[in-house]
Amino acid sequence: MTPDQLRRTICRRLAGPLKDFPWRIEAMADDPYSLAIGIFNVPPEDEERVTRTILDLDWELCQNSLFGIAPVLRDPETTRVYYPQLASRVKAS
Repeated sequence: MTPDQLRRTICRRLAGPLKDFPWRIEAMADDPYSLAIGIFNVPPEDEERVTRTILDLDWELCQNSLFGIAPVLRDPETTRVYYPQLASRVKAS
């Protein structure tokens, strides 16, 4: 799998499970084979589920390869302060 194929697969696979949160694929400067999934506006009660979703995807797509996927969660307050353009996307009830 190429890095571009991995990115496309991540986008397809996370469209449903993370539909309640704004998210993006972020590069890790020190490792071209590692990607971070930045998820914004994640309240404490959803942290475990969102983290597990990313780690399960990493296990499924990246085992026995050079690639790795890591979750980077930002809580609602951090999102509001540092990423105001994403803060208006509120989790669906």
